[in-house]
Parts: sequence; structure tokens; C-alpha cells
Amino acid sequence: MQEDTRRVQTAVLGGPGSYEPVLMPLDRAEALRFRAHHDLVGDTFWCGTHLGGCGKQLMDRIGQVKVPHFAHHADRVLHGCRRVNLGVDSADHLYIHQELSKWLKSQGMKPADNPVIDDDFASGGGCTALIVAPPRPLPLLAVQLIGDDASWRDRDRQLRTEDRAVQWIFGTRSRASHVALARDGYALRVRCETHGGTRRISVGAQIPGRPVEWELISGWRLTQSGISTGDIDHLRTSRIDTVGARQLADRGEHKVVGFPLDVSDLLIAPKETKTRPWLGDSERGSQSLPVRVRTGAGAVIGDALVVFPSAYAELAIGQQYQILGPASVRARVDPEQLTPYSIIDCSGLALLPAIRTPLLAPEVDTRPRTSPKRLTNTNDQEEPVATEARDAVVGSDDQQTAHLDRRKEMRIRESAAKVIQRLEQARSVGNRSRGRELLDRLGNMLKSLPSEKFRHELRQYAEYSAWLSPPIKDGRIQIGRRR
Repeated sequence: MQEDTRRVQTAVLGGPGSYEPVLMPLDRAEALRFRAHHDLVGDTFWCGTHLGGCGKQLMDRIGQVKVPHFAHHADRVLHGCRRVNLGVDSADHLYIHQELSKWLKSQGMKPADNPVIDDDFASGGGCTALIVAPPRPLPLLAVQLIGDDASWRDRDRQLRTEDRAVQWIFGTRSRASHVALARDGYALRVRCETHGGTRRISVGAQIPGRPVEWELISGWRLTQSGISTGDIDHLRTSRIDTVGARQLADRGEHKVVGFPLDVSDLLIAPKETKTRPWLGDSERGSQSLPVRVRTGAGAVIGDALVVFPSAYAELAIGQQYQILGPASVRARVDPEQLTPYSIIDCSGLALLPAIRTPLLAPEVDTRPRTSPKRLTNTNDQEEPVATEARDAVVGSDDQQTAHLDRRKEMRIRESAAKVIQRLEQARSVGNRSRGRELLDRLGNMLKSLPSEKFRHELRQYAEYSAWLSPPIKDGRIQIGRRR
């Protein structure tokens, strides 16, 4: 019988299609302990198909001379396993999937059972990318392990057609992180190292002029806007301010038609990733985008078509953006359906804090649009903030400080925004216990602040209070007493 002489360092547990990786320790004493443990629990080792393997069962080999490793049973070698990637790093994509899944579950999020694995196993390559799907509306987590910027752009474009935002992380063998670095001002990185008989996963943020500070992923959080860390949130906010200021400077004397529209409390969520030329009655060269319009408190107003003086690309479908004034709104009738729809003329597009920066692209969709598909209005007006919620949090106006220091106000607003994001995250997965804890935190932030400066935060407080149905006593919501 032919002997398998290859040194296979990784396998999967339980069956050929398993996603649970295992690493044979290189040290003989550690390998013997490894064997004793898995013999005790009855584990079996397999040449996993998600490793590019043949799907046959493996055995361990722990000798006196050679490095400990896995091998095919001698009577099964003739079937011809063509697995090429055999080293300690050959299962890194499965270890990363395992770590991401545990990380998501620790935040109360259940990812899809099976990841999407892009591979080049057939031609002797390895896993090129890994996609993990948290519950909607959270973004997809995509990890490029091998590849250049062209392959990354192609995969990114494919994923965005699925009507979801995408958060990319780049492995140490990826050659595309510089594109994200140029676009967003940062790139998220991941690496794997052998430690204690397994592969330890570390993550870090690549920021220009600074070395990557590697850490455990437990220090990161996932929000609807992407992965959140202190440094990344600060960078996103800084870039948003820069982009918004540049657009305000560039828009010049752009003229809008229709009834004046106050956009200070309006948010839009794109339905497409880039604008198209608009052939309506706006200025020549205008671009249009179908959107869903909401209030700052989250109430849905309806669908509309927004017309801009310039083109946008790489927009995140479903994410929230701010339109820049001056703006106006008008109605137009679709001659095919005889139904009116809203057109919002504005001066540009900005981003909210912690939202990915879009690219202003010269390459846009060249198909013209003269009218959208049927657009409907789903809600005539935003519901007012519950008086009880407002009073419980902030008390009466004459009890509040008349003015806040500007820097202090911004710090409080940023902190409140982070808590509100986590509240939305808790609501999206139905984690009421976490929601009550966060609502208490938000209430403590707001109760000593002047209501006229924090209307948006108060509306959010009222909305999440309604979701959690907090206890009521004497007609007032009790802050800080939920258990």
C-alpha cells in the first residue's frame, strides 16, 4: 500500500464539509496532549472540502523524528487527493470565520450558519475571500485574504448588488488595502498566528502615518454603519466634515425649483449605488437617485427622487445620508401611471457620523432617467415626541442650563449617537435586556440637558422607550429603574 508522505498540518473536525478547523501542534509533547484530548471526546479528523481537500478521513502521525502531522490512511491514498495547501496557515479562513461568528454572537447577533468561501482550490490556490452574513440590516463582513485591487473591486461590486452594505477586512496577503486606505482614510486588517496549539486571530486599523496596533476583535463592535472602534469613528467623522465642507464650497450658486424644503431633520437611504443622468427640468448635467426618506427620529416619510448637481458613486444602499440645502420639493405625475411622486432638488450629499464616505466618481451610470418607478408616500407626518418621555428625561425647560459649552455639547452628542447606534443594534436582534441598559444610559445623558438642543436625541429616546415598554408610575416613565 502507498504511504501518504505529505505533512498535512490542518484538518476539520467531524466530517468532510465541516467548518471547524483544527491544527496539529508542531511540538511532539503538545501533539501527544492534542491526541489524548481528541481521543477522549471521540473527535475524527477529515481532509475538509473547505480546505481544498478530498473529503476523506485523516489520522494523526506523531513520531520520534518527523514533525507531528495529519496523513491519509494508507489504503485510501490511491484515490488521489490533490490538496495543495497543507501548512499551518491553510485553514486560516476557517479560523477567521470561527472568530467572527463568536464575536457576533457575543453581541447578541446570530450570523448565517455557513460562510461564503471564495477559493482557487481547483488550480492549486487557497481561499481568496470569506463572507460572513450577520442579520439584516447589519452589513456583510467580507475578508479578502488573497488578491489584488482589481479582484477586490469586482467582488465588492458583486456584493453590493445584494442590497446590503459591506464592511471589508484585509488579510496580510491581500494587495488591496491601499485602495480602502485612499478611499476611507483607513483599512481594517486581520492576521493569524500560531499560539497554544491553535491559530490566534488579531485585528487592527491601518491608518496613514501610524503602525497597525494589533488587538483582539473583542474590542470592536459592529453597527449598521460598519465596524466601530474609537480611532475609526473619529476618522469617519473627520472625513465626513471634510467632504461636506468641500461639497458646500463646490456647489456654488446651484438653483433649485419648487417649494422650499427644510432638510435639517431629513435623512435619505439610497436604493441604488450610484446616480444617473437626469433629463428632467433641472440644470444641465444634473444627476438623480431614488431614495427612501425618513425623519431624524426614524419615521418613514416615503419614497422620492433626489436630484443633485453632480454625480455620486459607491453609495451604500440602505445607509442613511444627509442632503444639503438649499433644497426644494415638487410633485410630478408619471404619465404612464398617472400617479404623483416627489422630486427633491438639492445642492449635494453629505454623510452622517460613522457612515462610510462615498466616492465622487466621474464614471456614472449613463442610462438617463426621466421618471422613477411608482413612488409612494407612506406617512404624512412625523409623530411628535411623547411628552411623558421628554419630561421624564429632561424635566421642565426652566430647570435646564441655558447654554452648553460647544465642545462639551459635541462630546455629549457623539456619545449619545453611539448609544443610539447600539440601541438600534439591540433592537435589530431583539435583545431587550441590552436595550434597557442602553436606554438607561441615554436617559442619564439627556436628563440634565436643554431640550431645544437635543430634540433628535429625545425623539430617539421616545422611540426606543416605546419598543421596550418601560414601567410607568404616576403617568411618568421611570428612568434608571429597569431591571
